[in-house]
Amino acid sequence: MAAVATWTADRYADTEPGMRRFNELSAKAFDPNFPNLAVAEQRAIYEHYCRQVSPPRPVGVESWDEIVDLDGRGLRLRVFRRAGQGPTTGGIVYFHGGGFILGSVATHDPFTALLARETGAVVVSVDYRLAPEHPFPAAFDDAFAATGHVARTARHFGIDPARLAVAGDSAGGNLATAVSLAARDRGGPRVAYQALIYPDVGGRRDFPSCVEHANAPSLSTSDIDYYRRMYLGRAGETDNIHCHPALAADLARLPPAYILTADYDPLRGGAEDYGRRLAAAGVPTTVRRAAKLPHAFIRAVEASPTAKAEIMALARALATVVGTP
Repeated sequence: MAAVATWTADRYADTEPGMRRFNELSAKAFDPNFPNLAVAEQRAIYEHYCRQVSPPRPVGVESWDEIVDLDGRGLRLRVFRRAGQGPTTGGIVYFHGGGFILGSVATHDPFTALLARETGAVVVSVDYRLAPEHPFPAAFDDAFAATGHVARTARHFGIDPARLAVAGDSAGGNLATAVSLAARDRGGPRVAYQALIYPDVGGRRDFPSCVEHANAPSLSTSDIDYYRRMYLGRAGETDNIHCHPALAADLARLPPAYILTADYDPLRGGAEDYGRRLAAAGVPTTVRRAAKLPHAFIRAVEASPTAKAEIMALARALATVVGTP
């Protein structure tokens, strides 16, 4: 997601030097006028920003694009695997962030390639439909259909269908959470693990983090409001758990979860509360808070030792479930 509200640099002066520069670039790229721009212009700014702040794609990873027909519509998947990877390994279906209106498999290419290299899993990144042209439930429908497609055709991708995880950052974390709920409730596909990176799980907005970090770098509370309005479209607010997973009353029998939150992120409270509720429902859950880091820090693995350490910890957790032994 992108910041559309001003933030005070002094408030976050205790971050690492590389992250301070990262925060400055975020503030420069996105200003309070951002939501007033045409969506096409917003996407162009976001794509430029991603190229500017993301690390280069790691070496030792091969990838290709596929267009699959899902319910009569074409959906692009970008597939990543280690060069020379063995014939069968686990898989990760990945959903990119961007507030449901921004981003693509291209904007998240360096990170999904990194996941493939570090976990040894095949990563399938999904180019789901974006709002406002395609409001809820389009992105969720694409995410669920893509997960089902990968599960049914797992051998085509070199994936062991018994070791298939879902993952995503921000809005993509919302989709991974919603897919996990739907897979349980609809009798499949089987999801072995869910990795949620500073996810927007929806629901309550009264957590202390929403006040403490209302104007945090990379994401503000006004950003969240804007992106949710765009995602919901004319239908307005909903209590659908595939839009607001935090509203689900029953969290039992869900896949084990790894929830990685950012210290300086208004979404932190909701994500950590969701983790506590998963654990209380008997779901094996790990919740880690990345100290003194903002939302979107997956792009800062070269700028921040802390960001790199957190991403490597996430990759190790995924590798134990879906990676190559």
